Amino acid sequence: MEQDSVFVTTGPDGVRRPSAGVRVLVFMVPCMFLALGMALAFVSYTFVSNAVTAEASVVTYAALPGGGYTPFLEFTTDGGVVSTELGSPIDEASLPTGSDVPVLYDPEMPANVRLTGFTYNYGFALMVIGIGVVLFLVAWLGWIILSRRAARHVPPAK
Repeated sequence: MEQDSVFVTTGPDGVRRPSAGVRVLVFMVPCMFLALGMALAFVSYTFVSNAVTAEASVVTYAALPGGGYTPFLEFTTDGGVVSTELGSPIDEASLPTGSDVPVLYDPEMPANVRLTGFTYNYGFALMVIGIGVVLFLVAWLGWIILSRRAARHVPPAK
């Protein structure tokens, strides 16, 4: 096999093919997104499966360093009253001060709290997995096109 460039090699039959390095590069990024998304989904699943549900009250809002506002929540556990911030930016209109909202908290560390709901707990993981799937499909399509273009017969040298 003759190496034409980093991306294409010419076989003994004179057919040009994408190199193995291209295959690795083209499919590595989508696989990394898929792996990251699955890891995030697993972390969320672990939290949700071990969490306890409570009814929290929105006490006030605090500004986040990157912009936006996060609510301070107060709820009761077996160990007493817990007051903690959510940590995620939330629109004040969706959770007005004084409103009650269901939350999930870690019984070993009650300050670790999340809102209930599939989208809130798994939304980011699903978005990363979706990006990985789209990138994988684009890479697969690109691979097919590149393989067909590279497979054009190269005339033998005289």
